Amino acid sequence: MPYGALLLRALCAGYPAGGGRPERRVLEGLAAVALPGELTVLVGPAGAGKSTLLRTMAALQPALSGEVLTVGSPPALVPAADLSAWERVPAADALARGPAAILLDEPAASLDAASRDAFMDRLRRLAGRRHLVIVASTDDLALALRVADRVWLLEPGGALRSETPQELRPTGPPGTPPDGGELRCGTPASEGGGFASDAGELCCDPASDGGLGSDDGELSCDPVVTGPLVAEERVLATAVADVGSLGGYFDLAPPGAGESGEGGWRPLSDLFAGSPALAAKIDEVAERLGTSEARIAASILFQGLAARLWSPPFGVAVAHGLLLDLAPADLWWRPVPSGPLPLRTTRLSGRHVRDSERHVRDPGRSAAWLYQRVVTGQLEPLAESVAGLVKLAPGLLWGNAASALAGTVRAVARWRPDLAGTAAGLGRELLEIGRLRGTGVLAEPAPAQPFFVRRSCCLYYRLPGGGKCGDCSLIPDEARRADWARTIREAGQTS
Repeated sequence: MPYGALLLRALCAGYPAGGGRPERRVLEGLAAVALPGELTVLVGPAGAGKSTLLRTMAALQPALSGEVLTVGSPPALVPAADLSAWERVPAADALARGPAAILLDEPAASLDAASRDAFMDRLRRLAGRRHLVIVASTDDLALALRVADRVWLLEPGGALRSETPQELRPTGPPGTPPDGGELRCGTPASEGGGFASDAGELCCDPASDGGLGSDDGELSCDPVVTGPLVAEERVLATAVADVGSLGGYFDLAPPGAGESGEGGWRPLSDLFAGSPALAAKIDEVAERLGTSEARIAASILFQGLAARLWSPPFGVAVAHGLLLDLAPADLWWRPVPSGPLPLRTTRLSGRHVRDSERHVRDPGRSAAWLYQRVVTGQLEPLAESVAGLVKLAPGLLWGNAASALAGTVRAVARWRPDLAGTAAGLGRELLEIGRLRGTGVLAEPAPAQPFFVRRSCCLYYRLPGGGKCGDCSLIPDEARRADWARTIREAGQTS
């Protein structure tokens, strides 16, 4: 889990028994993650339990079961009453304490529509600039869809749904409701607009531009606004196939390429939680490398798997401006004796990050998206599994993950030199987030020639005849510069 993140794990929030009153469970079985650098907006009607949840997250009242995990300082809860003027954004006294997370309870409730948007947008930018988790509650779903990086939606019955705004918006033509519900646009809050009603309707107040659209042209109730962020499956499939031409590390078999359980395909989760499949892979790598040290084999296996998991989504993001929404449950792997692990996906979904003129939309959000899908969703449970089988320092594993990312950047730069700057820029942004921060530096001594200098050892030198890897922090600066110059010169001769 990245530094500063907030994790809800099987959380039950409510009020314990006491004073002759029975225990009252308001929210139960909640599971969600709020990442540093993102604004998470908690949405729900009055009485749904937003304040109860925030108070439980801030440890101002005990959880009835489950847990709230924080990495770093405890969160600070700032009630709406403490925000009488929004120019105190977002409560100077809370920021002065240097928290890892700030929880805001209905901070924009007393503001007019324009001020609410400006206030929440400043919160989002503050979260990104200071790498904070900020969770703010509201009963205005339309506001959440316009400004949030992630929406926590309290549904009838006390369930918590964690989605991006793009996932909550309609995916069909303007006016199409998600999940078969009713979408009502242009309905004032006083007449039932705002939040989903008990009947499951998705209602929104009219935005200043005539609907749900924002200033970057996202999907709106207004049919004049075009360019929905949700990408069609055929567009994603084309991008995945194109990037897969780079080689085995980038290849991702599409849905239908092999049914579950056929052809030896197994769920990616088989490699999590210290499974026998992971232990067998470590033994297999050790035998192939000719080493009896499980630590070396586990280190090199983790780096190879990290490269495999980084490559398809990173390549698709840089080359096609698309963000793949790949969860561990979507990915299957097939055992092979050597080479990159074959991967297939059971579904293709994602979003655009460029508009029709190929301008990148908010590249910082692209890095946050990739970090959450690849690192939080895939590499963290894999790292825990590896460390559960073989004693390895976390710094070594996350240095390997960063080195694998840098290798992906180099592969994209070789394939498409015109995208080298974009790839290196996205790589650098990722190296400033959470687990990857401080793992090394991505240098670019010449255009389209990115190199990585890591700050931890991968144990490669302990292989028979291994020596130092190209990223090794122990290579003298003069020798490194000479190696870079030679590589750049040879690349120029072959281009």
